Order: sequence, then structure tokens, then C-alpha cells
Amino acid sequence: MKAPIPLNEAERLQTLHNYCVLDTQSEEVLDDLTTLIANICGVPIALISLVDESRQWFKSRVGISATETSREVSFCAHALLNSNEILEVSDAQIDKRFFDNPLVTGDPKIRFYAGAPLVAPNGLCLGTLCVIDTKTRKLTAHQKFALTCLSKVVINQLELAKKVAKLLEVEERLNFSFEGSGDGMWDWNAVTGAVLYSTQWKSMLGYDELEFKNDFKEWEQRVHPDDLPKAMSDIQAYLNGVTPHYINEHRMLCKDGSYKWILSRGMITKRDVGGQAMRLIGTHTDITPQKNIERALAATLVEAKQASLDKSKFLAAASHDLRQPLTALSLYVDVLIKQSNEGDSVLGKKIQSCVKSLSELLDNLLNVSKLDAGAVVPARSVFKLEGVLSALANIHEVEAKLKGLSLRFRHSDLTLCTDQKIFERMLGNLIANAIRYTDRGGVLIGCRQHNGSQWVEVWDTGIGFPSNMAKHIFKEFTQLGDGSRSSGSGLGLAIVGKSAELLNMRLRVCSRPGRGSMFAIEIPRGDSLLISSSSEQRAVAGRWRIALVDDNSMVLGAASFSLTAMGHEVIAGNSELAILKSLGHQAPDIIISDYRLADHRTGLDLISNARALFGKDLPAILITGDTDPRLIKVFADSKINVCYKPLTIDALTNLIEKVMLTN
Repeated sequence: MKAPIPLNEAERLQTLHNYCVLDTQSEEVLDDLTTLIANICGVPIALISLVDESRQWFKSRVGISATETSREVSFCAHALLNSNEILEVSDAQIDKRFFDNPLVTGDPKIRFYAGAPLVAPNGLCLGTLCVIDTKTRKLTAHQKFALTCLSKVVINQLELAKKVAKLLEVEERLNFSFEGSGDGMWDWNAVTGAVLYSTQWKSMLGYDELEFKNDFKEWEQRVHPDDLPKAMSDIQAYLNGVTPHYINEHRMLCKDGSYKWILSRGMITKRDVGGQAMRLIGTHTDITPQKNIERALAATLVEAKQASLDKSKFLAAASHDLRQPLTALSLYVDVLIKQSNEGDSVLGKKIQSCVKSLSELLDNLLNVSKLDAGAVVPARSVFKLEGVLSALANIHEVEAKLKGLSLRFRHSDLTLCTDQKIFERMLGNLIANAIRYTDRGGVLIGCRQHNGSQWVEVWDTGIGFPSNMAKHIFKEFTQLGDGSRSSGSGLGLAIVGKSAELLNMRLRVCSRPGRGSMFAIEIPRGDSLLISSSSEQRAVAGRWRIALVDDNSMVLGAASFSLTAMGHEVIAGNSELAILKSLGHQAPDIIISDYRLADHRTGLDLISNARALFGKDLPAILITGDTDPRLIKVFADSKINVCYKPLTIDALTNLIEKVMLTN
């Protein structure tokens, strides 16, 4: 049965044509909607059908190849008669309107149809969003609701497309009204080569209206020779469809001989039947001030990088020079304590404490340099937080008691997965910092959940700091208070910040002046079942034949004296030639060399030559006081164990045993 014509047919058709949608290309958004409703309703066919004077045309289709059918056989034409509800046909074979319809008796053999009217804002129906099946069925309430909702989305999308089309028309008309913005306008006939340049375009370069010809070569000959190839390439790429827009920055010659930086943008507004561009319209914007700012910023960045490099060089040099006498002093003090009686031991330990404080300051410089050089590679493991908290509390308890402070930690059964050594250094720095800036009360360490993550927090009742200082607190050489209340280096929190970035951990901090501070580290959780239960491997202590090289006689003497006191046989030399001569043909068990040697030689050179003589597996240790980030990277790449000055006999002995055990 042919559907009756609606009473408001003329208005309905006018509304449909106003959308300018008939016979247009498919749109991904609408195709997605059609696919979605087909899946929701579980049918093989879904359409966005628009009904005009003589046909129903499919803006989007799923399940059929036809793009349209006659209006006379259209199910959707019947849906136009009632725009307030879905037209549902459960079995078309027994429906008097459709039983003899060619779409029922022939392909696609429609049995089921449901169409939700596409109702424009003026209340007129344009067509339907419909679903079709070759089997009888009924939609559920949920499916009907979805069909109705998505039909409204289709109308919204058509409305949006209509508004965008109108905006594009308005934009083209208003392109030449931008003169007041300071931008110049150009209108290029790509067929004839003629270009209309606006008055502002010409005055931007210092020309009067009649001093400039309206052709393409006028522009071409004024573009800076270094910029012209890229400008022409960008134009051609846009014309060929390689790029979606024409945008280019280039310098243009002004009438007074100077150059201005220009940002040129354009769009194709007319094409021929073959799709070739016939007309382009665009703008010229003077971006010389922005370019001047960019150059100034670039120069500032270069200066900042140079200043950072100079700082690193200065710190490396200062650290190296300070570490030489400190290394000798540290080694002598270690031996003195081990060989002294009880009374002298007290004095020795006080001296050792002073040496340790100075060593910690230099170690902070070294740690920052390592992090800056990218020489720290995290070695993740799974471990219990409780052991870390207990160990750090024991380490810092004496310092807290000396200041009359309480140091407490709350027990935790949490398991972590991260680099344990770096994490312990981070948390230790926070605890030391809390004690340093607290005169009364105490320090509390504990864990709690915050915003879905577990955090370990360090609370203190110290001097605190203003909230606006929080963003600077993790920068190098930043100290709390007036700087006179602590002997700290100002690097402890910088190490925490850089380490957190390396381990991909978040940090939190809050503080109130006079009330105290809280620093927190996000905890990466681990599986306690992965913690190794095997006992630690035991190092085999031995007495070794050690080749020792350092061109600093003070350090060489102290290190030789200390290692000999520990029972080792030491063959010492102040240069590569001297040590190789002393060794003769008898290989040492291990070679220990300072990095910087005389005659522009290095410890790496010496170790390489020694291994060539005595075997490539000869154990080796490099000693250095250098903190230059570039050298630290070289050390890491060499795969040779490094011991940083100032040395302690225990640290050096432990490293020797570790290297010998490994080899």
C-alpha cells in the first residue's frame, strides 16, 4: 500500500532541502550511529533514511548496498504520518500495508521493520532511523529507547552540519574584513596567477597601494632566498592535498631593506570540476616581535645550559681537590681507631665523626652529579618496608637524641617493589632533613593511604616553611630557614626530587611556619611472595696481592698503609710505568687505580693495559674524586667498579671483597 502524503508535505520538503544533505558523501559519525543501533537491536540492516518527493535516500546504511528506493515502496514514508512514535512492523507478510510490497515479496525479503522518526526542530519529519530484519521479531523496551535516543542524535548531527556550512559561508565573506586586526589579506587566482593584496598587506612591508603589482611574482621575489624553497614546497603540498592547511613562516623584504617575519595562512575556496584549486584566500601576520622573543629565549637557554655546565665543572673540580686530603685523613683515622686503646679511641671516633660529616657533604655532590649524568640505573627488587624503617630509625636515633627529639616510626607490613638502595637514600634524606630543622618535639615516620595510593610520610614539629616555597624545595642548594641553623649542603632534598623522578614516584609536601612539615613518597607496591627467602651470599675474606696506583703521594701513602695494616700485600706506584715495572711478570690479584694520573693518563688506560698483560679478567677498581656528570657516565659505561673519595678502609675493603668474589 502506498503511504498517504502528509498534509504539511510542502513545508516538510523545504525543511529537508534546507539541510543540503541529500546525495552527499557518507559521514563517519552517522555511519557509527547506524552500526551501533544495528548491534543494539541485533538486526542485519539499519538505515538513516530521508524521504524526498519521489524516493527514500539513505544517508547511512548497514547491511544493504542500495543507496535509495522508490518512495512508493518505502516503509519510512508511512512513518512520516506520525512523528511522535516508532513505527514497528513485527511481521510484514501479514500487515495489510506491506504484505504485497516488492521489498517483502522479493529481496531483501523484509519481515521486520522499526523506524524512529527524524524530527527537525520545527516538528517536521524528514525520514527515519530504522532497523530491518528478514525474520519476525519485536523490539524490547530498551531497544526502542535506544532507537528513539539515537534518532535525536542524528538530527543533532544534521543541525550541526548545517550550522558549520553557514559559518563557512560567513567566514569567506568576512575574510576581507580583517584589516582592523593588523593582518594583511591576499586573494590568489591560481589559474591566472593574479593576486589581490590588501592595503594592509602592502603597508606591512612599507609600500603604498600603487607601488605593488597584483601578481604572484611580486610576493615570490620578496621572500628571503633561504625561506623561498620551503614556502613554495608548503604551497604545493597543500595544493596536492598532502597537507590539510597552508601555513608557512618566512621572512619578507620590506621597502626599507629590512626583513620581517611573516606567518602566511591560506585555504582553497574554489575548485574546478576536476578538483584542482582555482582560488585561494589567506592572511599575512607580522610575527617579527614573537621571533625576536624566541631568539632571546633561545640565547637565554644557551646561557643557562652553559651556566649549568660551568657549575658542574666547578663542583667536580672542587670536589676532586677536597677529596684528595680527605681520603688520606679518612684512611689514617680508620687505622688509628682499629689500632688504638680505649682512651685514644674516643678521640679518634670524634675525628672520624668530623670526617664523616664532610664526606657526607661531598657524597651529596656526587649523588647529584650521578643523577644529572643519567649514570644511575635502578635495580628494582621486592622488599619489606618494615626493615627499611627500622634500619633508618636506628641510624638517625643518635642524632635525634643529641637534640632531645623523639624519633618514632609506625610498624608496617607493606611490601615495596623499587630500587631499595635509592629508596633508602630518599627516605633517609627526608628523616635527616626533618631532624636538622626541628629543635623541639620530634619526628614521626608512618604510612597511610592518600587518593588511592600508599605513601610513606615523614612528619616533624620543626620550623616549617611558607606554602609558596614548596615548589622550590626540591631544587639544588635550597635550604629552609635563614640558612644559618644548619650545616647542610642544600642538596638532600634535590637528591630526593631527582631520585623520585628516576623511579617514577610522586612526592607530596605540606608545611606551616612554626608548626612543622610533612614530606611523603608514594610507595610502589610489591608482592611479598616474590621476596627471596634465601640467605645472602657470603663473601670470602682474603689477603690479596694488590697493585695500587695514585699520582698523589699523600693518598697513595695513606691507602698503602691502610691496606697493608689489613693484611694485604701492596705493590704501590705513582704512575702506569712505575707500577708495571714493580709488578714485573707476576700478576696482581687485583689492580686499584686513581682515575687521574700523571702525563694525561687515566686509570682506565692503566687497567686496559694491565689486562692486556695479565689477562682480560684481571679484577680492577677505579678510585676517583671526580663528580663531573660526563665522567660519571664514562665510568658507568666502562663496567668497572668505582670507589669514590673520600675513602674509608671499610668501604674499600668491602668493595675489594665484592670484586674478588665476583671474579
